[in-house]
Amino acid sequence: MNEHDKSMIDSLSTTHPELMRLRTKHEEYEEQLRAISSKRWRSKGETLQEQKLKRLKLQGRDRMASILAKHRASQAS
Repeated sequence: MNEHDKSMIDSLSTTHPELMRLRTKHEEYEEQLRAISSKRWRSKGETLQEQKLKRLKLQGRDRMASILAKHRASQAS
């Protein structure tokens, strides 16, 4: 996501509850991933958790991108 998208998310989050929720979750997943990634050795459970968090983060990012695309389309009309 580029800086323009991030600023759009910031401005739309106040009026779009799903976007606000997705943004919050994205930040939570990022923080959890940083904690796991900082470990030198990971258990099998941590590795699986890392994969799950990456998948959830990507799904959320895709949904945010979809919301932004719809917003842009409505602005162009």
